[in-house]
Amino acid sequence: MIGPVRHQERIDAIDILRGVAILGILIVNMQLFSMPEGLPVDGTVDRLILFFAQEKFKALFSFLFGLGLAARAACAFFRSTPAAWVSCS
Repeated sequence: MIGPVRHQERIDAIDILRGVAILGILIVNMQLFSMPEGLPVDGTVDRLILFFAQEKFKALFSFLFGLGLAARAACAFFRSTPAAWVSCS
């Protein structure tokens, strides 16, 4: 049966970092959403924020997605059952 993952199966550090990544993406995009559409980015500070913050949070979130997927794959490999993808306890 498909359902939420039990608390014992979750890795807290990954969940915390995933939350930080989503919060960072939100904070950086709040500035972009508040500007008129098509406005070019000007200014040194705006360029630094775009370079250091925006793409870094997206990369962190993508990495954590892959890490979670790899953990599920490892669990399924050691159990040798396709059902382990659904419930790997």
